[in-house]
Amino acid sequence: MKKKNLIILLGVILGIALLFISLVIYTLVSDLRIEQSLKNELTELTNLVNKDSSLENIETIEKKLTNYISKDEYLIVEKAYKKYLMDVLNDTKIIYNITNDEKMINILTIENIKNDGKDFLETTTFLSKVKNDLNTTIPHLISLFEIETINTYIKDKELDNYYVEFFKQVSYNDKTSEDFMKVKNSLQESLNAFNHLLN
Repeated sequence: MKKKNLIILLGVILGIALLFISLVIYTLVSDLRIEQSLKNELTELTNLVNKDSSLENIETIEKKLTNYISKDEYLIVEKAYKKYLMDVLNDTKIIYNITNDEKMINILTIENIKNDGKDFLETTTFLSKVKNDLNTTIPHLISLFEIETINTYIKDKELDNYYVEFFKQVSYNDKTSEDFMKVKNSLQESLNAFNHLLN
């Protein structure tokens, strides 16, 4: 009888151990799936934001930036990185709207000059605002292409180091500093050219 009880007890313990091992494996596989899906999503979004300078796909991008596909700690990482991309996109939209404003395009037309009068008060006020907006937005956008700035999006989150490192992995790599430098130089050159033109 004792031998039978011992066999039953060992069977129960073995069953619980197998259940626990199955649960751990399921959790790991589930986390790996979420992680891979999130990597793919964030890579696709980064490419869309970087390539869409004409803002043709703005609605699609904004929808993806406000739609979340992960959970738990991965959700915190996803929200942090999507917030970063949204900030890049918002600055890009402001710059695009300023430089493609119909009033800006027609500023030197005969019609505009005729309507503005001798002192060009409306035009100079408009150009002053444009210059101020560009000199605020472009430097802010330049600052977003700093690795230190990107890290601030995850800095105050209470996350295990694994998830912080995952955020860094999806946000930048060894080549990023070089790419960021090119973007920052291009933005600064654009700002200098705008300032020269507006002056």
